[in-house]
Amino acid sequence: MLKTKNEQLPGKNRYWWPVLIQIILLVSGEFLLGAIWSWKNLSFDCWQNEMKNFQWLVLVKGDMVTVDEVGRFLSELDGVKETKLLDRAQILEKLSQEQLWPEDAALQGSDSIPQTWLVQWDENPRSLSDQKSLLADIQKKDGVVDVAFDPHSLERIRLWRKMWLTSRIALAGALFLLILILGVIAGKLIFSSHRRKPSWPIIGKVMGVNVGAWALGYGIAGIAFGFLPVFFLAGGVLTGIFQILWQQSEN
Repeated sequence: MLKTKNEQLPGKNRYWWPVLIQIILLVSGEFLLGAIWSWKNLSFDCWQNEMKNFQWLVLVKGDMVTVDEVGRFLSELDGVKETKLLDRAQILEKLSQEQLWPEDAALQGSDSIPQTWLVQWDENPRSLSDQKSLLADIQKKDGVVDVAFDPHSLERIRLWRKMWLTSRIALAGALFLLILILGVIAGKLIFSSHRRKPSWPIIGKVMGVNVGAWALGYGIAGIAFGFLPVFFLAGGVLTGIFQILWQQSEN
């Protein structure tokens, strides 16, 4: 009785399908790690850039004693990096050029503008987490007219920092999973009474598939997200070693 082509080569079909699935999983895994790593760097850069540009303008009216007292109060707030008293003449000139100040007020000169403290913040000012309470405390100070800042910038700071922390948690989860797999394999090797003898041709094939597929995912992730650290390539070697140890631990 004649056999079909698929019946004549059952072993090859059983071998290549798992290998193909393994390659797809390895490429996808490396691509996902590259995406998380790139997102971590992007969110950190955006967070730092927003923090660098985020500032408060505290408007104060009164004598210099009152203005200095407000400045000391601002400099003692948790998370404040620097306070600076801006020159009113420069503020008036800038506002007049940008047509942000009424013409009749500009005719009155710089005395019509309140004294202005520029407040810059550290990377992660904890005091901003309770913004309403902080603003209420500042506005209660004698001489404080208003506090001007971009609330959208503050929301972006919180969002980018949250994304940065989430990406770090995801990377930590991947590391934990790696340690867990290593522990399971080590346990099987310790408690296994029978171990296969190592076959160097099979070891070469396993390492070749893992390293090659991982390098392919590394290249695709690099094209999509930009440069990735070279140590990412070690993932292919690790997955190959894990697979070999797992096969050796099977009875």
